[in-house]
Amino acid sequence: MASSLSLKRGRCESDSLSSARLSPVVVFSPGPGCTVSSDWMISWKEMLEDALDAVEVITVQQLYSSGELSRQYDAASYHGFCARMAARKYSGHPLVLAGRSLGSRLSCLVEAKEGVEVAAVICLGYPLEGMTGAVEDDEALMQVKAPVIFVQGSKDVFCPLGKLEATRKKMNCYNELHVVDGGNHSFRIGKRHLLANQLTQDEVEMKAVGVIASFISGCLRGAFLGRQVQQIQVASTLFPLNHHQNKDAGNTSSSLSPVVVFAPGSSAPSSSSWMFRWKVMLKNALDAIEVITFDYPYMIGEKKRAPPKAERLVRFHKDIVKQATEKYPGHPLILAGKAMGARVSCMVAGEVDVAASAVVCLGYPLKSLVRATLNDSLMQLLVPVMFVQGSNDVFCPFDMLQSVRQKLKCRSRLHVVDGGDHSLKISVEQKLEDGSTQHEADMDAVGAVASFVSSCLTHKKSQ
Repeated sequence: MASSLSLKRGRCESDSLSSARLSPVVVFSPGPGCTVSSDWMISWKEMLEDALDAVEVITVQQLYSSGELSRQYDAASYHGFCARMAARKYSGHPLVLAGRSLGSRLSCLVEAKEGVEVAAVICLGYPLEGMTGAVEDDEALMQVKAPVIFVQGSKDVFCPLGKLEATRKKMNCYNELHVVDGGNHSFRIGKRHLLANQLTQDEVEMKAVGVIASFISGCLRGAFLGRQVQQIQVASTLFPLNHHQNKDAGNTSSSLSPVVVFAPGSSAPSSSSWMFRWKVMLKNALDAIEVITFDYPYMIGEKKRAPPKAERLVRFHKDIVKQATEKYPGHPLILAGKAMGARVSCMVAGEVDVAASAVVCLGYPLKSLVRATLNDSLMQLLVPVMFVQGSNDVFCPFDMLQSVRQKLKCRSRLHVVDGGDHSLKISVEQKLEDGSTQHEADMDAVGAVASFVSSCLTHKKSQ
C-alpha cells in the first residue's frame, strides 16, 4: 500500500509462505550455574516469548550439576528428547533451540547429533573456554547445519571474541554475532559503563533480544538459505560506545539524532512492558539520542486515581519537553504518545513555544467511552502527525479518522495494524488467518514511523 495507508501489509508479505510462518516453539536450556526458576532464566524466557511471538518457550532443567559437566552428551540426549516432545506437541511449528552458557552448547549438540529438525539455534553466552582457560571441544559447532546466532558479552571470560570469530569462520552454517559491549558471561554491564553510554541494563537486553528476533524472523523466511560461509564474518553487530556523540561530530544541528518525548496512556505507566518495548523500538528505529518516558502526576503513588481531562496534563507534559530540549539543544524534537498520551502530545505540539518536528500517535483515541469525538486538539495542529492505529481499535473508527484527517491543517500519515486493537496487539484470529506475528506487526509499524520521521526531518532541513 502507499505510505499514507499500510493496511494489511503483513498479509501481502505472507501469502506465498507456508506453515513456517506459524509461531515458533522454543526449547530453552539453562547453564550449570542457574536453574529454570532463576531470575535470569525467567526474565529471558519472557523476553524471548514476547519478541519471537512464540507459541511457547519451554525451559528444560538439565540433568547435570556443576560437578558433572563431563556428562554433556547425556544431557544433550535429554535435551533432544525434550525437543522432540515439543516438536510433537506443536506439530508444524518451527522449532528453535536456545541455551544459556553450557545450555547453548547442548542446543548445538542436539541439532548436530540428535536428528531433530531445527529452524535456528540461539546461543546466549557460548562457553568456548572452561574454568581453566582450556579451549572446549567445538566439534558440535562444526557439525551444526541450522543458522546460529551468538549473543556474547565483550568481557565474557569464557569466550574471548577473537577465538569465537576464528571458530565462526570454520563453521559450516550461516551464523551471526551480537556483542553486548561491556557485558560479562550473563550480559551484565558495570554501572560506570552504563552511565558513560547513557544506557540501562534493560535497554541493553532489549537490544539483544531485538537482534535475536530479527535473526529468527529471517530464518523462518528462509532468508539465509544458500548464504556462503565466507559472508558470515561480516554479520557481527557491535554495540558501539558513545554512538551518538561520534556520529554527530561535524554535523549541522538539523542532522543530529532526534530526542523523543514519549507519553504513556491513561492506564499503562512508563514502567509497563508495552511502553518499555516501544521505547526501545523507537530508539533503535529513529536512531534517537534518547527516548524520554515519564508518568503523569496522577499515576504516581500507591493509590490508583482516575485520569483527569487531557487539558490538565499539558503543563506538566510541557515541563518534560522543556527539560528534554535543554538537555539536547539543537536536536530535533519528536513528540510521541500512546492513546491519551498521544492526544496530550498533540496539544503540547500546538503550543507556540514548543518547536516539535513531528508527532507520533500510537492508538489515538478519537472517541472515548463517554464522548463521541475527541478531535479538538488535532484541528489546530500545524506539526506533521502520524497515526498508528489498529484496525479493530474501538476508540478510533476508521471512517471517523479519515474524515478528521481530511480536515487537518497539517500533513498526516496513517499506518494501519491489520487486526490490531487499541494497543496495536493483533488478534489470534488474525495470526491464524494470514500467518502474521506480533513481532512482524510491530516491526512494520515502527518502520513506518521511522520513514515518516525521516521525511519530516529531511523536509525541515531543506527549508
